[in-house]
Amino acid sequence: MFAFVGRLSLTIDYAFKKFFVSNPDLLMDFLNALFRRYGDFTIESPIVQNPELPGEAIDDKNAILDILARDSRGRKINIEMQAHEIAQFAKRSAFYAFRLYVQGIEKGQDHNDIPPVYSVNLLDFVLFPGLSYHRCFRLLDTNDPSVCMMGDIEFHFIELPRVRTEIESLSEPLDIWSLFIRNSERLTEDEMAAIEKKNPAMKKAHEALDEISMDSDSRLAYDRRKSALFFYEKTLDAKYEEGKVEGMLQGKIETARAMLKKGYPLNEISGLTGLTLHEIENLIEQK
Repeated sequence: MFAFVGRLSLTIDYAFKKFFVSNPDLLMDFLNALFRRYGDFTIESPIVQNPELPGEAIDDKNAILDILARDSRGRKINIEMQAHEIAQFAKRSAFYAFRLYVQGIEKGQDHNDIPPVYSVNLLDFVLFPGLSYHRCFRLLDTNDPSVCMMGDIEFHFIELPRVRTEIESLSEPLDIWSLFIRNSERLTEDEMAAIEKKNPAMKKAHEALDEISMDSDSRLAYDRRKSALFFYEKTLDAKYEEGKVEGMLQGKIETARAMLKKGYPLNEISGLTGLTLHEIENLIEQK
C-alpha cells in the first residue's frame, strides 16, 4: 500500500540512463515493447555505446545523458529522456538522428551499408496535438502514405503526461513500461505488484530501480542532477517572464508613438497605455 521511500524518478535523465545502462535486458524489453506497435522486427542484444555517466559535469544542464545503443544487426537507437519543455524539440531530435545517419557511412562505403537509425524520445511534457501518447514518424509520400521513401530513419515520441494511470486498464507492454517510467517514484508496493502481474519483466525493473535508489553515490548524483535541472527550468521561466514584460512595454511604447503622430493629448495617451507623462515626453524628445 505504501510507496517505496525515496525511489528515484526515471523522468530525470540521470536515473533513466543509470537504470537502463545497468540493465540491458530491461532496455531490450522496453525497446521491443515500443517497436512492436509499428514494426515487424525485434531488437536483439542491444549494446550501449555510451555507457559513461557524467561525473562533475552532472551539474551542467548541457551534459549529454542520451543512450546510444546498437543491436546485433547494426541498427542504431538513440534514446532520450527529456523532463523539461524545449522550444523546437522535434527539430533537435531530427538533427541528432540525421547526424547519426550521416555518421553511419565511411568513405568509400556503399550507401546500402548505412545502418538504420531510430530516435526514441520520452517527454515529460506534451509536444503534439491530439490524445495519443505514442507517435511514430517516418518519411512517407503525403499523397499515398503507404509508400515510404526510405525506412532507415524513424522517430518515436512518448508523451508521458498522456499515459493512462489506471493499471487495470493497461494491456500493451508499452503502456505498462510508460506508466512505470512516468510514476516510478510514487508507485505504491501494491501498484508495483499489479504491474508485475501484467509484465513479468517489471519484477526485475522494480528490484533494479530500488537497488539504484538505495545506492548512496547514485542518490547523490541524482540529487545534483535534479537540482541542476530545477534551477535551469526556473531560469528559463524567469527569462520568459522578463521577455514577456519587455514585450508588453514595447507594445505600449509603439501605441504611444502612433497616438502622438495622430495628435492625441498626452493625458489620453497615458490613460490608454499606462505610461507616465514623463515617459511619453521622453518619446517626444526621441523623435
